[in-house]
Amino acid sequence: MTKHRRKRHKPEQIVSKLRDADAMLNAGKDLAVVLQTLEIAEVTYQQYGGMKSEEAKRLKQFEDENRRLKQIVADKEFDKLPAARSLTARFRQDYNECRPHSLLGCMTPRDFATQWPASAQSAALPSLQQATATAENKPVTQSGLS
Repeated sequence: MTKHRRKRHKPEQIVSKLRDADAMLNAGKDLAVVLQTLEIAEVTYQQYGGMKSEEAKRLKQFEDENRRLKQIVADKEFDKLPAARSLTARFRQDYNECRPHSLLGCMTPRDFATQWPASAQSAALPSLQQATATAENKPVTQSGLS
């Protein structure tokens, strides 16, 4: 199947092609043949079928305006992205440094890290992995979580 390059038609051209399509269909030609002959998509035929030139122009204007408004909204949402990143970073810091965790004996990760020497933390790691895996209903492998 060959891929056809999409063509942009003016509303007057679309209406003219649709009139030709109606004439061909009234003459008994199949819709697929008519659409291929006129090089228009079935969606275009269904969308603009029965319209007058002024109506097609107005529809095109609405579509262009809608596209422009969507771009404005997308640009405004993009402005909010830095604020969302900042909020996420603050939450991550609070969760990882200030909030107590039940698996750490209701201690904050910061307090846990300062209270326990590194050797004790690494020794406690398998039991923490076991508790996490049990809570998540996951099997535990030799090297930790699967």
